[in-house]
Amino acid sequence: WQIPKYASWFRGLASFARLILHDRRCTGASSRSVDPPNLETRVSDCLAVLDATRSERPVLGGQLEGGAANALLAATMPGRVHSLFWWYPAPRSSATPDYPWGGTPEDLDRRMSERMQGWGTTEGEDPDEPTMFWGLLERQTTTPDLAIKLELIWRQTDVRGTLPAVTTPTLLLARDRDREALTYLAGLMPRATVRLFPGGGDSIPIVDDQP
Repeated sequence: WQIPKYASWFRGLASFARLILHDRRCTGASSRSVDPPNLETRVSDCLAVLDATRSERPVLGGQLEGGAANALLAATMPGRVHSLFWWYPAPRSSATPDYPWGGTPEDLDRRMSERMQGWGTTEGEDPDEPTMFWGLLERQTTTPDLAIKLELIWRQTDVRGTLPAVTTPTLLLARDRDREALTYLAGLMPRATVRLFPGGGDSIPIVDDQP
């Protein structure tokens, strides 16, 4: 809520819908004294939150790999999910011959090392945000050692085999430069729609471009 673009995005959603925010296990306001979750655990945790809040058929949204658990939930329990939206959908993090949009192991190692060196400080801040916010976001999310564990879990994850079973309406969003990757993913999902936004950067376009 202290980062303007995210606060604006959340308030916009809450202006016409009930908004439920869920921090994955080990991060944010969730318990820190548990093991890092794999994808199946994240799905179970999400269901626990939905049950506790009596949310019967929500619209689930996520960013990057944060939407992978939503896709798995929609595939395995379609009756619990109304629809999905996925900003910068990432079904896996590393590149393969049939998925060239991920990073190489060397690139992923380098990026992780760079982030860990400046974790919780202003080093590696988001260029779209004032200096103070990126370090604050990292400090309020998790510790560096746990961030590494979560990253390594994600490198072993690939939800592409699950996507054809996602029969709920799904909105895939990204910048126009990622048209090829989104077209590929939309081809795996029976009811996916692609929405592309102009420009660069990873900032949330609905906030940037809203009237």
